[in-house]
Amino acid sequence: GMNPRHLLALLREQSWGSVLIEDTHVDMRRRRDLYASLLVAAKSKGPRWLLTSTEDSMTAETLGRVGTAFSLIPRLLHEGGSTLSGLWGAKRLTAKLDRDQPATLSPFSEKSEKRIAYLKTDFWFDVKAGGSISHAMGVLNGMQKAGWTPRIWTTTKIPALPDSISQTVVDPKPRPSIIEEAALAAYNRHYINAVRDEIKAFNPDILYQRHGVFSVVGVALAQELGLPLVMEVNGSEVWVKEAWSRLYFGDLARKMERVVFEKASRLVLISKALEPTIEELGGSPDRMVVSPNGVDVTRFDPQGNFDKERNELGFGSGDVVCGFVGTFHKWHGVLFLAEQITDLCRANPNLRFLFVGDGDFKPEIEQMLASEVKEGRVAFTGLVSPGRISKLLGACDVLLSPHLPFEDGTEFFGSPTKLFEYLASGRPVVASRLGQIGDVVDHEETGILIEPGNAAALRAAIQKLASDPLLRDRLGKAAREKAEQDYTWETNVRRALGGIGPQEPFVGRSF
Repeated sequence: GMNPRHLLALLREQSWGSVLIEDTHVDMRRRRDLYASLLVAAKSKGPRWLLTSTEDSMTAETLGRVGTAFSLIPRLLHEGGSTLSGLWGAKRLTAKLDRDQPATLSPFSEKSEKRIAYLKTDFWFDVKAGGSISHAMGVLNGMQKAGWTPRIWTTTKIPALPDSISQTVVDPKPRPSIIEEAALAAYNRHYINAVRDEIKAFNPDILYQRHGVFSVVGVALAQELGLPLVMEVNGSEVWVKEAWSRLYFGDLARKMERVVFEKASRLVLISKALEPTIEELGGSPDRMVVSPNGVDVTRFDPQGNFDKERNELGFGSGDVVCGFVGTFHKWHGVLFLAEQITDLCRANPNLRFLFVGDGDFKPEIEQMLASEVKEGRVAFTGLVSPGRISKLLGACDVLLSPHLPFEDGTEFFGSPTKLFEYLASGRPVVASRLGQIGDVVDHEETGILIEPGNAAALRAAIQKLASDPLLRDRLGKAAREKAEQDYTWETNVRRALGGIGPQEPFVGRSF
């Protein structure tokens, strides 16, 4: 959602007739004091409401300005103390971890069962869809198929995991909550205390964590329990925060990240482009292995009948449907794509476009394409479950990944999960020749590559595939074969954990 500082400025810039703030029931528990403070500060002579939503209902609470202000005083004092305590505790924990030595990573002795404890600490609550959910599901299922017994300790339950993979949800403490960075920092000690005994009882061979900002729980548990730690690295999370939002406690975040990269037994990078950055931040090359993201190919049926999905979207059997899945951020190229659609539809009346997902640019794009939506040429689904994703991709004829370079000039280091789902769907892909994307998609073999941001090339590639069903069929079949051969989650796990369990030997850094 909107940054609280920006929201406060908005609420103070004019006098509003009434003010309401809405959030999910999960996030409302954490942010109620923040929202109440904003409502008290808002310029308004009318009512002030807090709306709490669930999947099928909504409750409203009216807040009086004076009464709420007085009730907030002791709560905010408590919040301030918790914030200072959380930040100071994280600083002390990080300093201790920096002094201690990590456990070494070596082949394990033979035993009947290899256990792996998966630690998920990102603050995404009650989320049932999206790339991070698909990713966690894929890795855990891939671990099982590769011969491991995984168990996950997580901030939010992962939907659609088999019952054979045990999940434990570790809710954060109620405070601190207003400053999210402080909440993340404080969560380290809370998480460690909550899971320590359960992990000891589980008796894993290794710990596995997806790296997140302000999180050193993997390093702390590894050192305390004498276990090796495999750290999955999707990028410098400090860079992500500083490039795309803001960090108030950047020095602490950078120190915590450096300790993680220096102490982890193995660093699993999603792309080769990350190697120089992670090495500069403390990761040594001998501990790095590159393993791109993957896909569960069994979820996708290239030969399935998707007439029902096409009809529900308003698309006919003679239409050529081009699909985009992802978060609506600028570097995903979604705004760049949307700007081409009116001309494409004018040139080819049978073209249709499907947008699946949500994000910053979605309202702007919906407004931009309002007439195309009204005419039935464009459809938006919003965020959908992983199970629905496979059917929507199957309903498409062409799939689009028009990523753009990062604006600050940083080398593109992404490994988009959707790209592998596109391949598994057995559909041709139009994608930017950018970083790993240009390696995964084979030009004129599994799709068509274009130079990032080249509008004419994007339109030409889409029109070429729209006019040639035989080409679409050939490229789509090859895409599916490549997904099955190189990009299953089991393959991903075997690359990531090679040499340390029921795996093939570890073969080095590069991919």
